[in-house]
Amino acid sequence: MCVIGRCMLWFVLGGSCLAAATGVRAERLTLPDLYGISVGHDPAVKAARAAVAAAAERLPQAQSQGLPQVILSADRFSNQLGMMSRQDRYESSNQTLQIRQPLLRLGLAASIEQAVRAHDEAKALQENAEQDLLSRLSGALFEHLLAMQQRDYVLALKLASSTQLQAAERSLLAGSGVRTDVDEARARLDAARAQELQVQLQIEMTRRQLERLGGRSLGQFALLTVEDPWNKEPALDALTLWLERANNHPQLRALRARAQAAQYEVTKAQSIDMPTVDAVARWTRSEGENVFNSGGSYRNHQLGLQFNWPLYQGGASQAAVREALARVDEAEHRLLATRDELAQRLEGQFRLVQEGRSRIEALRQAAFSARQALVSSRRSFQAGSRTQLDVLNAEQALAQTARDLAQSRLSYLQAQLQLALYAGLEPAQAMDRIRSWFSLVPAGPESKPFVAANSGWLGRSD
Repeated sequence: MCVIGRCMLWFVLGGSCLAAATGVRAERLTLPDLYGISVGHDPAVKAARAAVAAAAERLPQAQSQGLPQVILSADRFSNQLGMMSRQDRYESSNQTLQIRQPLLRLGLAASIEQAVRAHDEAKALQENAEQDLLSRLSGALFEHLLAMQQRDYVLALKLASSTQLQAAERSLLAGSGVRTDVDEARARLDAARAQELQVQLQIEMTRRQLERLGGRSLGQFALLTVEDPWNKEPALDALTLWLERANNHPQLRALRARAQAAQYEVTKAQSIDMPTVDAVARWTRSEGENVFNSGGSYRNHQLGLQFNWPLYQGGASQAAVREALARVDEAEHRLLATRDELAQRLEGQFRLVQEGRSRIEALRQAAFSARQALVSSRRSFQAGSRTQLDVLNAEQALAQTARDLAQSRLSYLQAQLQLALYAGLEPAQAMDRIRSWFSLVPAGPESKPFVAANSGWLGRSD
């Protein structure tokens, strides 16, 4: 290896060691990153996009009904003629070029508008599929983050129970302890180990679900911030404004487009019994088609109007009109039902967002009090006025409160996201409402809000 090559190799190795020594980490995946990965892989979104492409072709098909139609036909036959006086065999041929221009089609405009509405419905359904993907993706991500935080709490309880078990056993051997403390600490330790296995399974299941949605293996995920970024959150508008925005929800837009298409179907059904007028130009050249003059050749040019008025079709047109009117009624009622259901869901998420902040702040205060209670229990135990069981209960109370706080924070973010989606906001706008709650770099143990002293409660990452 040349000198320059060795220098480059040492430079690369030195840079890698320096990056590892300085704690450089790969950027963690946020919810927008996961959505960008999954939106191109999700089968439901792909199917909706294919439906949009298919619906776009209905418009040129409808417009073609009012454009000229050019038909070229040709045939050639070998004929065998048998007559009393003679038997003859000859060839015949015919070539016809016809141009038909529709002049009167009462249902043509309705067909064009119906095709436009079908395309609008398909685009709205695509947006709805993308919103549904974001809902599924955020639900899986929040479950994964909750399971990770539950693992931290379970490990803290496991370490605390193990420490208390060792202390209880030493006290029992020294003659100053009781058997009940040992049995209680061992039971708590066994329960913590069982919870650890359950939480680890939940972490693996949620990660597999996220990777299934993304279509590939994923790295580490961005964690929640330590503090609540209330000052960075957008203001919560009045409920009436959210309900007005909900009228733009893609599901409602799809149903409105379907109802309008059904109304145009009534016009199309009514036009079945109406007359049609076409301008027709026809050029015909034939040879040998007259049995009395098998060698003759003919040229025929025609130009004129063709009028067609179906007078009776067995009642099919009237039945088609009645069916179309019933479809209109069905579409309008489905629209009303979906609007009411969407408004009810939106209002529920609005209340969750309203109450979420107060609940989070209350749980923060409860966690602070539980931590203070734990410190007091330990000091009282050292002074002889508390038992080891009291300390374990305080540890468990702190873990339970901290877990409830984490769950409340994630539930609040899910409610914020669902509120934005129910209001018809695009996925990017909905994710912007909760962007400030995530941190790309995990906080260190010293900045964890509920680290219990000497309990091993250290922050962990996935």
